[in-house]
Amino acid sequence: MMKTLLTSIAAIALCISTHAADITLDGLCYNIQQDGTLKVVSANSSSSGGGSIEIGYNNGYSGEINIPAAVEWQGTTYTVTTVDEYLFLGDNQITGISLPYSITNLGPTPFANCPKLQYINVAPDNERYSSSDGVLYNAAMDTLIACPGAKSGSFEVPASVKALATSAFYGCAKLTTISLPQSVAYM
Repeated sequence: MMKTLLTSIAAIALCISTHAADITLDGLCYNIQQDGTLKVVSANSSSSGGGSIEIGYNNGYSGEINIPAAVEWQGTTYTVTTVDEYLFLGDNQITGISLPYSITNLGPTPFANCPKLQYINVAPDNERYSSSDGVLYNAAMDTLIACPGAKSGSFEVPASVKALATSAFYGCAKLTTISLPQSVAYM
């Protein structure tokens, strides 16, 4: 518990000291968007405000990340809808991610090349995304978006999948075989 508390305090300090976020709560940093929703951003820099994210390790997050559907801050409740475009790309510290029903935008390569990532779970009532066995799909399950980098052995892409996102298996070095159904029309 002490380690978790210290990690949260460190993340808050990073957000405050770099002006990377408008809101910091429970170890996550957020920017308020023009439409009044929230975007999860780096704890170490502002990717949307002219700063940069060091892909691979320096986003300020580690372990299991549980993104909430809403955040209450100074008397206002904000809906969390977006994860910054390249926030977790190449991250070698996160081990799991849980996305709420409210997430509608993850960007083009949300979890590519994350070698310790064991699962991506999506709330069942999310209208844009879904997950099965820890793998991220669109809601219709006809596009495989991201396979966690720590997945190992053989992986069989479900028959419902018609397309693979550009970086769906990027960094999945522990997979020995990937079986594709004939329904996959393009990659």
